[in-house]
Parts: sequence; C-alpha cells; structure tokens
Amino acid sequence: MKHKKTVGFFKYLVIIILLIFLLFPILYQVISSFKTLGQIYDPQMVLSIRNLSFITWEEAIVKQDFLNYFKNSLITSVVSTIFVLLFSIPAGFGLAKLKMSKRMRSNLSFEFLAMRMMPGIAIIIPIFVIYKHIGLLYTMPGLILIYIVFNIPLATWLLEGFFKEVPDEIIEAAKIDGSNSLAELTKIALPIASPGVLAVGILTFIFIWNEYMFASVLTTSAVRTLPVWAAYTTYQHYIINFGMLSVSTTAMIIPVIIFAILMQKYLVRGLSLGALKE
Repeated sequence: MKHKKTVGFFKYLVIIILLIFLLFPILYQVISSFKTLGQIYDPQMVLSIRNLSFITWEEAIVKQDFLNYFKNSLITSVVSTIFVLLFSIPAGFGLAKLKMSKRMRSNLSFEFLAMRMMPGIAIIIPIFVIYKHIGLLYTMPGLILIYIVFNIPLATWLLEGFFKEVPDEIIEAAKIDGSNSLAELTKIALPIASPGVLAVGILTFIFIWNEYMFASVLTTSAVRTLPVWAAYTTYQHYIINFGMLSVSTTAMIIPVIIFAILMQKYLVRGLSLGALKE
C-alpha cells in the first residue's frame, strides 16, 4: 500500500511539473499583454503583476482596429464550421452506412483522409490565380470557401468513425418502418452520434481560427483575420513589438481555451465514441 501511494505521488508530481512547464508561456503572454514595453523589457518584472494596465489593449483596439479583425476571425470560423458540418455529416453517414464493398469503403475513406493530408502550400498558387479570375480574391466569401473545402475531408473521415458506432440493427429497423435515408440520418444516427459531431465541430472551429497561410495570401486589410493581424502588427520596421504580440496571442488563445473548457465533456466523449476505426 505504501509503495502504491509513493508511485501515485510521483505520478501527480510529474503531471504538475509538466503542467507548469506547458502553461508558463501562456501565463507569461497573458500577463505581458497588460504591461508596457518598459515593464516587459525589465528583468525584475518578468513575473510581476504589479502596475498592470490596459494601455497596450487600448492601443490595439483604438489604433490597430483589433475588434474588426476579431470579428473577421469569428465570422469566418463560425460560418465555415457550420457549412463543413452541413456537408460532412451526410458524407460521413453515407461512408459508414451505405451498402458498398469493404474495399470501396476503405478506399473512399482513405481518399478523404489523403485530401486533408495534402499541404495547403502545394495548392495556394493555383487557388490564388483562380480566385483572381472569378473575383473571390481578397474577399471574406473566398476565404470561407477555401476553409470549407479544405476542412470537409478530415471532418468526413472523422464522422465516418462516429457513425459506424451507430448500431446497424436500429438503422435496419427504421428501414422496415418505412424511413428514408434522410430520416435515418436526422432522427436516428445524428442524435446517437451527436457527441462526435460536436467534437468534430469544435476541432474544425479551432483549425480555422488558428489558420494563417490561406488568410495571409487570400486576404487584404479589410478582411484580415487575427493570426495575420498579429503577424503584420507585431513585426514592423524590423522591430518586434512584444507588447502587441502578447495582446494578439492572448486574444487568439483565450476564446479557444474558454470554448474548449465549456465543451470539454462533449469533446472527450465524442473522441472516445469514434476511437475505434476499421
């Protein structure tokens, strides 16, 4: 019994040390966002929480138009996530439950995953040229469209695993009662797999919220998102503004952390639901 308590103590000690190591940069960034540049560069005030102020935040909101970029990120993330789920839910259900050979199902599933594995940098130039010709370059609809297309494959692949957990017997019973495919999806499969669907929605939102490459190439100042704003604002004239960098990183991570904490139960449950894939 004493040996078990000792092992348990060291396990918790290791976990606490790792948490401190991982959370320290985040805590430092948050504290630094409420300091002036002089306080940030002062070695004696690295972890000090005295004389904190909103001066840097005021500069970001008033002079740097922070709220506009925050709004752009929020709109693109929410709208893109909604459309990704609208397309990937029926696609994932079809991959999981439609009658087809095991080899065809496996090939289709792999093709969806392979599309998401392709690096975005490999297709950014053709997309730029196409967007320029069809008038979607430097527009929010164009950015939302590329986010939808780029995130549907992974969302579909994940949802296939979640819908596979829905018992086939329930689907067959619904067919005997005269239900069509839409009813099977909306009234049976979707309620059962709802934790998994919510988990996919959360992950998709986080992926889009943090995305930088497409937003940096396909947007201009009017529709710029937070990650791009952070890069442009914090590095000007070959000088890094660490105060503004702290504000931008804090603004990007706090909403995601709050969202993840609120949805943690559904995220863990959803990922556990689809843990087993053929």
